[in-house]
Amino acid sequence: MMTNAKTDTTGVLVHAAWADGSSWNKVTGKLQGKGFNVVAVQIPLTSFTDDVAVLKKVLLRQKGPIVLAGHSYGGAVITAAAAGNPNVKALVYIAAIVPDEGERGSPWPIFIRF
Repeated sequence: MMTNAKTDTTGVLVHAAWADGSSWNKVTGKLQGKGFNVVAVQIPLTSFTDDVAVLKKVLLRQKGPIVLAGHSYGGAVITAAAAGNPNVKALVYIAAIVPDEGERGSPWPIFIRF
């Protein structure tokens, strides 16, 4: 059975720490205009744990394969939220925090290592 990647896969976009979901408006509009399924998530920015929990809830509502994209702090959030979700097929880091292999938890220690 042939499938259409544009309509079968959902792109889920996660904003940075100093932004909100509307920062993706131009991107979502262009992608949706080309026939792609796209969701821009509004994470609460109350804590890393809360942000991951909200994203996991959004992921559970998606049907089929998911491609996650995170900007800046959103990179750490997508990494944690994707863990164990078989529908997540790719992670895209856009000028983002990319945890080392096997690294989990809050990204904030990255900023205090030096």
